[in-house]
Amino acid sequence: AAARIHQPTSGAPSREAHRRSRRPPRRRVTTPRRRHRSGRRRRQAHEPLALLYAFCDLLIPLNIGLAPLCGAMFDFPTALAIVLTGGVAAATAAFFIGRMLLQDRVRSQLQKMPTTERQFSFIDRAITRGGFRAVFLLRLIPTPVPAINFLYGLTGVSGTSYMAATALG
Repeated sequence: AAARIHQPTSGAPSREAHRRSRRPPRRRVTTPRRRHRSGRRRRQAHEPLALLYAFCDLLIPLNIGLAPLCGAMFDFPTALAIVLTGGVAAATAAFFIGRMLLQDRVRSQLQKMPTTERQFSFIDRAITRGGFRAVFLLRLIPTPVPAINFLYGLTGVSGTSYMAATALG
């Protein structure tokens, strides 16, 4: 006896016919990205935004809310790149402004106040000896960053240690 294949007796379509009749899943509509002459996709330049972020970060009252604003305007990787690049650039600029323009003036003012000079020299020695580790650990403490960047310039920590610790912290 041959095996009988079950045929639906009612007017309902079979499973296979039902599978064939389903619509394919909807595809997401995306706008095509512009391509460079070489055929590769062109990247948008976000460097001007990072420089603008760095400039605003140097100006202490204007930096409030810049990172959330970048997060609202761009996708996460782009906003992270803008904020990180701009923040490190602003911190480095403030560090070297403190080192080149303020260090001699502050030291001459501190010589007039012996107690404050001793306290500052203690802090300076600790940060200078600690180098990268000291700046990195101090970056983990929530402090007003733009103001403290100028103060790091008054210490003897190297510029490369400062920039690396700032980028990671």
